[in-house]
Amino acid sequence: MAAGTTISVSTPTSGLTVTLGGGSPVPSTTEASLAAVAYSFTDALVNDGVIFVAFRSPSGTSTSVAVQVVRNLVKPTDCLP
Repeated sequence: MAAGTTISVSTPTSGLTVTLGGGSPVPSTTEASLAAVAYSFTDALVNDGVIFVAFRSPSGTSTSVAVQVVRNLVKPTDCLP
């Protein structure tokens, strides 16, 4: 990823908030850099949503990825009676 690339996060889901905790802009380095994304469900009735993470290089090229998030999901290791 090019130095100076900006990272942003957003969500169209009502009842879900998302925050970029760091990593933008991308520094000039030979090592991989990290970005942190935090999310929180702010509505007790909302149990799933989507987060968009967008990357925009200094040249203007951009791409985004969608990440689905779910809470209160029964884990496969849970045994139900």
